Amino acid sequence: MVILDRFNIIFKTELLIVFCISFGSILFGACTDSQCTDSGMQVGCDAANDCTSVHACNAINCCSSYGSSGTLQQYYINNDEDVVGGAFAGWFCDNNPAVTTGTNGKPWVTAAGDIDDNCNCA
Repeated sequence: MVILDRFNIIFKTELLIVFCISFGSILFGACTDSQCTDSGMQVGCDAANDCTSVHACNAINCCSSYGSSGTLQQYYINNDEDVVGGAFAGWFCDNNPAVTTGTNGKPWVTAAGDIDDNCNCA
C-alpha cells in the first residue's frame, strides 16, 4: 500500500504540473514574457497570440486572477502623461498592477492617437 500511495502522490503532482504548464495561462490570465513580446505587447500582458485569446480571456474572466473581477482592455503607452497614448502596450486587465506601473512609472491609458507622445499637448 505504501508504494501505491507514493505512486498516487507522484502521479497527481506530475499531472498538476503538466496541467498548469498546458493550461495555466488560460485559467489564470498570465502570458509568458516571450508570448507578450512576440505579439508586440509589453511584458505581463493578459492576452496574446499563442497564450490566451481576447475572446477566451473575456469568456472565462481571467481578470479575476488579480483578486477581483476586472475588464480586459487595450492599453497604450503614455510617455507625456496626458490623456491620450501613443504606442500600443497590449491587452491588459484593468486590475492588473502593470497598468498603473506602466512604462517608466507612467500609467498606460485606454485612449489612442497621440501624435506626439513626448509633448503633453492633448
